[in-house]
Parts: sequence; structure tokens; C-alpha cells
Amino acid sequence: HDTDNIGRLIKDAIGIETFASYRFDNDFRPFIAYNMFDAGDDYVIQPNFNADPDDIFNRQFAVIGLHYLIDEDTIAYVEARKDFSDFESDNDDQQAQMEQSEDDGIAFGFRYKF
Repeated sequence: HDTDNIGRLIKDAIGIETFASYRFDNDFRPFIAYNMFDAGDDYVIQPNFNADPDDIFNRQFAVIGLHYLIDEDTIAYVEARKDFSDFESDNDDQQAQMEQSEDDGIAFGFRYKF
């Protein structure tokens, strides 16, 4: 089970998550990822009291990035995310809430493992 972006239960869905990366000898690791989660045609007949019969929930996005392994515990990274999601509802409020957390973006950072 999973939930949509406004907390409605998704009992049955189809999902795909793929990830590919390669670590070069110079400690750079490019990667690409794709994620798709489709609530399907049964989305509105599941126990969602506030789901419209025409609501669509199909989360899709791709991520591309580059990591640099500074040492075994520290990684510097840049990642970019492109959103291809399809959220539709006749209720404008609900559609805005479903779309709120799904945007394109770029991230820069460091990750350290203790």
C-alpha cells in the first residue's frame, strides 16, 4: 500500500523504479534514475472518501546526477530532477495539493556517514 500526495490510500498500483550508475577510477559516479507510480483505474474505488471518480494519480520523474566520493564517508553531489507527473482532479483544491510536492529541481550538497 501507498498513499497519494494528500494522504489517500492507494491499495493497488503499478510502479517502476530504475537506477543506473558507474563509479570511475577518479571517484566520480554519474547516475540516472527513473520512477513511475500509477494508481491506475481502481484509484477512486479504493477506500478514499474524498476521491472524485475522474481523479488521476500518476507520479513520474527522472533524476540525473553526479557524485564525487571525497573519501569512504563523504560524498559531494549535484542532482537534477525533471517531473513528468500527471495529477488531475475536478476539485481544484485537491489537484493543487496533489501537485504541490512534485516539481523540477536541482540539489547540491555533501553527505557524510557517521
